[in-house]
Amino acid sequence: MERKGFVSLWAGNFGTFKNAISYTEKNYSDEAQEDVELYKSELMKDFGIDMDGDYDEDFVECICNGRKTKSIAALIEGCSECEAVTKAFAEATGDELPDSFDSAILLFDYEYDGGTNVSAAHKAVFIDCVNVDYVDYDN
Repeated sequence: MERKGFVSLWAGNFGTFKNAISYTEKNYSDEAQEDVELYKSELMKDFGIDMDGDYDEDFVECICNGRKTKSIAALIEGCSECEAVTKAFAEATGDELPDSFDSAILLFDYEYDGGTNVSAAHKAVFIDCVNVDYVDYDN
């Protein structure tokens, strides 16, 4: 759900920025205006993000750095509010990813609850959601 100060992170192997961003884009076609499932992005479909928990595409950031890594810091390097986001994820989950990935999808001001059973067929893996507003810069 939309929630100020939160950042939700997914990781995947998209190969290109274009592939990563297309995974998050909603369908605005005429057909999608009459069918909610057609309107949803692949990310929304894969992770059960409903229309009530709609995210704002202006607050989606995709990074595809062309090299696989198991480090969250390396994967999201250069993202918006990079220092705060990296620190928040390091405090919440550590820096180690469950596998090597070349792309990150960050939804800013969105708190994903991780409640969907995820199939191995999905193009992305949900990593975690952190509250960036409460990052302690002194530690």
